Amino acid sequence: MAQRQFNIVHMVPQAPSRAAMHGLYGYREVIETLAWGLKDIGHDVMVSENRFYSTRTNIIVGAQMLAADALQSLPKETIIYNFEQLGGLDPRELKDSLKAVAKQFRVWDYSERNLPMWQTLGSIHPAVHVPVGWAPILSRIEKLPAADQDIDALIYGLPGPLRLQVFSDLCYQGARCVFVCGMYGAARDQLIARARLVLNINLYDQSRIFEIVRVSYLLANAKAVVADIRDGTFVEPDIQPAVAFCQPAALVATCMRLLDDPRARMELENRGREAMERRHISQILARALGESGLS
Repeated sequence: MAQRQFNIVHMVPQAPSRAAMHGLYGYREVIETLAWGLKDIGHDVMVSENRFYSTRTNIIVGAQMLAADALQSLPKETIIYNFEQLGGLDPRELKDSLKAVAKQFRVWDYSERNLPMWQTLGSIHPAVHVPVGWAPILSRIEKLPAADQDIDALIYGLPGPLRLQVFSDLCYQGARCVFVCGMYGAARDQLIARARLVLNINLYDQSRIFEIVRVSYLLANAKAVVADIRDGTFVEPDIQPAVAFCQPAALVATCMRLLDDPRARMELENRGREAMERRHISQILARALGESGLS
C-alpha cells in the first residue's frame, strides 16, 4: 500500500455555539483511533480543527456542521465520515448539507443501518461501512480496586427527561450516583475509573441506532455499561453481548442487579473489552481504503 497523506478534520463550531459542541467533542477518541490506525498501516497523518489542506486527503468528522455552500470549497478527494443517525428517517428530513455530501464526496459511515440512505440520496460513490474500531491508545483509564470505586452509577451528557429520571430513581434506591455535563478528557476519565457502572441513555426517543460512538471508549477500558434499547433499535451483532441492554423501564432494576453481583459485572466488563479489541482499527481502515479506491 502506497503511503498517502491524510488530514483528519474535526469540525467544531466556534463560540457562542457552545450547546452544539457537546456531542462533537464526543468524537475525540474516534479521531485519535483513526489517526493511530492510519499511521499504523503506513500513512502520514495530521489532525486539524476546522482546517482543510488541499495537499492532503481530508477526512472530515462532524461534517453535519458545514453549510451546503461551504462544501463547494472542499477538495474533491475529501472523505466525509458520518456519525449521524440516518437510517429510518425520511430523506426530506435531512439537512441540505448531507444531501450535498452524497453528490460530491466519498462517504464513510459508522453504521450499516445508514448505508441505504446514502444510496437513496444518489451518492456518487458507494458509501463504505467503517465501524468504530479499537486501538491500543484507547485502553488508558486506570483500573481501580473495588474499594476505590466509590461511584455506583455514572451518567454523562446533556440532561434529558429519562436520564434525569433514572438518576433520581437510582439515588432513591440508595445508589451513589454522579451526573455530569460538558466534561471530557482526564476529568471525565477519572470519574469513569471510579464508577462501577456507566449508563448510556438515549437523549432522544427517536434514536434507533445504538450509540456505539459514546460507548466504544468505555468498552475498550473494560467498563460495565447499561444501556436503554427500544423496539427496532439497531445494535451491531458483536456488541449485543458486550452491553447490558434493557427497556427504559428496566434501567434502574438492571443497574441494581449488577451492583449487587460483582461476578456478573466483571463478566460484562470482559465481554465489552473483548468485543472492542476484535475491532482492530488498522484492519478496518485497510479494508475501507481499498473499497474507497485509495489503497
